[in-house]
Amino acid sequence: MKRVARRPALAVALVVVVHALAAAAEQDESSQELVLRCLGHIRHGEISAVVPLFAPGSLSEDSGSKFAAATQVLGLADEIEIRLVSSESGLSADGAQVDTVAFHLRGPESALLAVGQVRVAGSEKQMIGLTFNPAPIDPSEMFPFVWTGLSYVHYYVLIALFCVPALIVYATVRCLRRESGLGWLWIPFILIGIGRVNAVWVPGPPDARLFTFLPGAITVLGVGMQKLQVSEPWIVSVSVPIGAIVYLWWVSRQAARPA
Repeated sequence: MKRVARRPALAVALVVVVHALAAAAEQDESSQELVLRCLGHIRHGEISAVVPLFAPGSLSEDSGSKFAAATQVLGLADEIEIRLVSSESGLSADGAQVDTVAFHLRGPESALLAVGQVRVAGSEKQMIGLTFNPAPIDPSEMFPFVWTGLSYVHYYVLIALFCVPALIVYATVRCLRRESGLGWLWIPFILIGIGRVNAVWVPGPPDARLFTFLPGAITVLGVGMQKLQVSEPWIVSVSVPIGAIVYLWWVSRQAARPA
C-alpha cells in the first residue's frame, strides 16, 4: 500500500520539477529577445517600460526623446518589418561579456538600423546601449562600395587594389614563360603578398581608426575584399607583392649580366 501511495506523490513532484524548469527556461531570454522586447516597448510608445531593461546609468537624459523620435520616423500605426542583420559577442573593458545585436526596422517609406548592446552576467542580462540610425529600405544596400567622397588614403589603397594583382599576374606569366623545372618554385612566392593594410570603406577624412596594418599577414594575390555583415562596411585589404618584386628584380639582374 505504501508503494502505491508513493506513486502519485512522485508523479506530482515530477510535474512540479518539469514546470519549474520550463518556467526558468522561458525567463532566461536571449540577448536578441531582450533587444526585441525593448524595441517592442519603444514601438508602442511605452518608454517608461524601457527604463527597467537598462543597467543603472546606461540611459542619458535625452534617451527618451531619441526613442520617441525613432517611433515617429517609422510611425506607430504602420506595419513594421523587423529583421536581424548581425549578432556578435565581445568583452568590455572590465572583462564582462557584451552582446551586440543589430536589427533592421522597415516601415512603408522609411527604415532604421537599431543596434542594441546587452551586458551578460551569468543568467542576468541588461541593456547598456541602444542606438537608431537611418538605413535604406533594402538592408543589402547598407554601406555600399562607393567611389567618391573618400579620403586620399582610400584612393591610394584603391590604386593598389588594381596595381598589386596586375603586377603579380605579370610576374607569374613571365615566370611561366621563362622558367622550367625547379624555376617554377618561384610561383608560390610570387602569388602572395606580405603584410596587409585593411581599409574600412566609408567616405570621410583619413581617420586613423579606418586603417590597420598587420605586418605578419599573408594574402593570396596581394588583395582582398570582404563584407562580414550586411550592417557593416566593406573592408579592402592590400599587401606588398614582395615575391613578384623580388622575382622581377632577379630577372632584370640576370638579363643585365654579360653573356
